[in-house]
Amino acid sequence: MLASVVCIVAFAAAIAAAATWSLAKRSAAYSAQLRVADEERRTLAEVNVVAAGLAHEIKNPLGVIRGTAQHLTAQPSASEELAEPLEIIIQEIDQVTSRVNELLAFANPREPVLQPVRLRQEHGSLERLMAAELADAGLSLDLDGVSAEVVLHADLDQIRRLLFNLMHNAIRFASSTGAVVVGLAQATDGSWTLAFRDHGPGVPPELRQRIFSAYFTTSPAGTGLGLATAKRVARAHGWAISCGEAVGGGALFAISGIAPSPAGAACGFHTTTPAE
Repeated sequence: MLASVVCIVAFAAAIAAAATWSLAKRSAAYSAQLRVADEERRTLAEVNVVAAGLAHEIKNPLGVIRGTAQHLTAQPSASEELAEPLEIIIQEIDQVTSRVNELLAFANPREPVLQPVRLRQEHGSLERLMAAELADAGLSLDLDGVSAEVVLHADLDQIRRLLFNLMHNAIRFASSTGAVVVGLAQATDGSWTLAFRDHGPGVPPELRQRIFSAYFTTSPAGTGLGLATAKRVARAHGWAISCGEAVGGGALFAISGIAPSPAGAACGFHTTTPAE
């Protein structure tokens, strides 16, 4: 009888010890996550200060330089020999300004202000905005997978930024001919998944998480903030963003968990979207 009691007590003690060890392990992991999150917040605050100073110190002089270059270009006496370098100056200033704005957008996140968004309409606007970039790359935008009836619940400015960054990324890495394919599919739980597919070389598996990190880029012309900003927008809405390989080759970027639309349906889009 005593032996049975001892065995029961020992068994209970072993279970308690195992539970305590498991709890301690989870607590340590949670503490580590909190430390990482706190470090990210401090880093973001520092970047925010730097970005604000950078915007103040750079954007105003750039605007003056750009305006002066435009004024000289418009002069009747401006020669063709002078017009070309002035146009180059304007283009370079626009690129620098774009990068400063990208840094500011990344460094100054805000809570989403949700409203109904017609995704097809926003894509149409985006296609017109990026028409020159698509033409220069020999690409077209395929929106057949996005129904005009679908209405999403999102922050309009933030989803525009997300779409722009994913489009720009797809154009940069797509092959010289073909299309950037955009699709929208509804999951069994009613949520939507938005997918961007290009026909480029794709992203190696070992880089599919890293490419969403700030300042990490595989392009010499990249800033490393486009996909990081897209991830921040997605997470602010409670969505997940992932990178995978599309059926038939090329990269596939997918945003999943988008709030169900109040009405409408979308055409299917077959992907091999991995979980984040």
